[in-house]
Amino acid sequence: MLIGSLAGHTSPVPAYSPLLGAELLLDPDTEIVLDVEPDFEHGVLVDAGPVRLQQTELEPSELGYLGPGHDRLRLTNLTDRPARVMLLGGEPFPEPVMMWWNFIGRTHEEIVDYRTEWEAGSERFGRVQGYTGSVQRLPAPPMPRSV
Repeated sequence: MLIGSLAGHTSPVPAYSPLLGAELLLDPDTEIVLDVEPDFEHGVLVDAGPVRLQQTELEPSELGYLGPGHDRLRLTNLTDRPARVMLLGGEPFPEPVMMWWNFIGRTHEEIVDYRTEWEAGSERFGRVQGYTGSVQRLPAPPMPRSV
């Protein structure tokens, strides 16, 4: 349990908004049904699989989405090997949110501003201490015309 509560387990990590983050290991050829918060939206990121979320098959590196309104989540390991997924959940944002590269904003203009700040080396984004790579900061890719 990384954060939040699931199946009678609660993470010791303090959370300042309702969130869920859990690593789930599924035995070979196993199906589990979990009671989940119906007000949350949930994502299932497959590390080792494939795994079925409800009726949708997900391959490794795929993210399945389950919108609010579900009080149960069904996961099925479709292999004869252990499967591993990350289950993520939380209350939906009340307004639209967009993501581009490493930036999250509410409008295209906001994302453009974040990219400009990033390219200028703004302290807003902090520094990684102890990094020994060959570049100081990854350059952001060029912006598309709209996100």
